Amino acid sequence: VGVRRKSVPKLAAEIEHAVKNFGVKTAYFIDLELTVLKKQVVELCEWLLQQPFRLDWCCQTRVDLVDPDLLALMKRAGCRLIHFGVEAGSDEVLAWTNKKINMAQIEEGMRMVQAAGIESACFFILGFPGAQKTDMDDIYRFARQLNPTYALFHVAAPYPGTALYEQVKNDPNVRFSDGSLFPEAVEGPLDVKELKRLTRSAYLRYYTRPSYLLARLAKGEVRALWNQASLFWQFVRT
Repeated sequence: VGVRRKSVPKLAAEIEHAVKNFGVKTAYFIDLELTVLKKQVVELCEWLLQQPFRLDWCCQTRVDLVDPDLLALMKRAGCRLIHFGVEAGSDEVLAWTNKKINMAQIEEGMRMVQAAGIESACFFILGFPGAQKTDMDDIYRFARQLNPTYALFHVAAPYPGTALYEQVKNDPNVRFSDGSLFPEAVEGPLDVKELKRLTRSAYLRYYTRPSYLLARLAKGEVRALWNQASLFWQFVRT
């Protein structure tokens, strides 16, 4: 399967249009694996560094598709945050997801990101077929170890057409949480209520750590932390 590519001149024209006509100062490059085309990212960063305006931006990629030199260039060119899909907290579950990456590689990638001074957001998923409570323990432990700026804990959603959806259809040991076209979760040892409780608990434990709060305050991010706390409170109340 190939990778669709938008040329840097095309990207540059779109960025200039957004900046000049709408006063855009921040951007999100929507690409699940932005740095898979490293040469293009380098070219884009070099173009940004030559512009009279400053654009702060974020993106998403894989932790095994970054290196110190690339991250340093991205940082200088305005990259403030990178999203990573970590998904699991053990090599066993990672192997099941077929991401072709292990925990050691994820740790190394995160070390490079943090050394470059770029913030990070890591996605973790609970609720793959056969999931146990211990899977969330592994996820939370790994999240604390990686210590991203933001950790996001989600319940696996079996979208029609995906391998996960087909597996649930053919596995007598698991089931969809409901009979709708887009089931909310996969149930087995854990039902959807328990899956949500575990992810909610992970959010509470991660973001109320004294070390996390002190680190954010030490960076002078009082306003951002207050806004984050407000959103977080609304989330845990629902």
